[in-house]
Amino acid sequence: HSVYTGLHSEIEALALSTAEKIRILNEAPPADTPSRASLFAALAAARAEITAVGKDGTTNMGRNSYTFASANAIMAEALPAMSKHGLSFFELTHRINEREMMLEVDYLLAHASGEAMEIKSSTPIVIVKFESGSQTPRDKAVGAARTVDYRYALRNLMCIPAVDASEEEHGRGGEEVRRRDRDRD
Repeated sequence: HSVYTGLHSEIEALALSTAEKIRILNEAPPADTPSRASLFAALAAARAEITAVGKDGTTNMGRNSYTFASANAIMAEALPAMSKHGLSFFELTHRINEREMMLEVDYLLAHASGEAMEIKSSTPIVIVKFESGSQTPRDKAVGAARTVDYRYALRNLMCIPAVDASEEEHGRGGEEVRRRDRDRD
């Protein structure tokens, strides 16, 4: 994508005719541009096998609480389908942006063919201050942020909708919920 973005900017700067622009954009990418056809085919095949995940966790936020699909539930749904199609997804590095209190993570989506794609993500690091005056230890807050970030990154990568128990009981999983969640996000 970045090769074509750069190429597109160069073409615009040259003010070439429309026909010349189309000819250049239709040329094959440079030889050193890696193909990801096998990776994307495997990703599509794995996504096709994944259904909705039940919300199995609860978080209390003061007077409010909400349910969510845990990292374990997301992994239990995604990882077998990914493995079956030769995909792996893991953290390469993480950094803490001290100024914004954000965890910045670089993941790698890799295929058995050797094709790979880096994915960047970020999540706030939340330090909770309790009424007693104590607060969440920094290492625990960073660990929680890493778990949350991985859960969202994997969920978004694999397009996994999360459903409430009432939706599961009424058979509203799968594609109907998946479309609704995509529209909501």
